[in-house]
Amino acid sequence: MRSLAPALAIFAAACAGNPAAELQPLSTPEVCYIGMVKPEYRKFANEEVARRETSCERYTAEIRAIDQAMRQRAAQREAEDARSPDLDLTLVGLGASPRGRRR
Repeated sequence: MRSLAPALAIFAAACAGNPAAELQPLSTPEVCYIGMVKPEYRKFANEEVARRETSCERYTAEIRAIDQAMRQRAAQREAEDARSPDLDLTLVGLGASPRGRRR
């Protein structure tokens, strides 16, 4: 399960290309999960699952585990963000205006 989060993060970053091709290297439960949480990819996920001649219903336990792992990761990220100071480094010693342009 630990490899799921990086795999899904890579998928999310790569989705600007061909979504159908991006789903092929993922496991079937990952494809099903993406189809569930990203409505814009549902069609591509359903087509990929059909191409594999299987059904998402066969992977409910794995899909729940992926969902739980993603929720835990999001909670950890939120906790880390709450602990870190909110610094605006764009203005620190760079001589830039608040919009990042010199005037």
